[in-house]
Amino acid sequence: MKIKEFEKWLNKKLAINTKKSFRHRRKVLRFYEDKNGCWLCPNLYKTRDNYPRIRFKCKNQKLSRIIYVLINNISIDEITLNVLHSCDNPECVNPEHLSLGTHKENSQQAMERERFQTVLTKKQVREIKLSTKTVTFLAQKYGVKISVISHIKNGYSWTDNSCKIKKSKDGRCRLTEKQVKVIKHSNEPTAKLAKKYNVTYQNVRAIKLNQTWKHV
Repeated sequence: MKIKEFEKWLNKKLAINTKKSFRHRRKVLRFYEDKNGCWLCPNLYKTRDNYPRIRFKCKNQKLSRIIYVLINNISIDEITLNVLHSCDNPECVNPEHLSLGTHKENSQQAMERERFQTVLTKKQVREIKLSTKTVTFLAQKYGVKISVISHIKNGYSWTDNSCKIKKSKDGRCRLTEKQVKVIKHSNEPTAKLAKKYNVTYQNVRAIKLNQTWKHV
């Protein structure tokens, strides 16, 4: 199937799976092919990991997952595995680049393709894990592929103990003394600092009021 045929077919399929009362609000998807044969849709909302998402079956779903089930004529609720990209590009929706697999298989494929070459230091990896910036921004900053940043964020690579981020029971990051010092002297809004360091608003406020971390 060529890309224009695919575009027409997909828009028709999505319209059929949309309630009649909402069909007039459905955005027409347009695709283009890059030099690697990936099919990309520039006018869609993307997750922090750069996966395009749309509304499907009353839920926000990854476009690559939707396309896989429509191409293979199966229900999206039947899929328990992940939709993998042979091209390592999370934005790609070319059906020929999509396949089902587990997290473990995805990691094995990554290592086989040398997707995670040792170009990052442990310090940089920790910075990436703590950062609230988008994967695209971080990929440009550190000079690596978007998929490298995405897999570091999702725990598929650099999983050794020296790069792990300590977290509390609620899953939030524990602060270091250095970070607490920065927070105490920062003029940034409390909410922004909480988001930046992945802690609660109350934690940052308590630090600012010197109710906690009094020894720092």
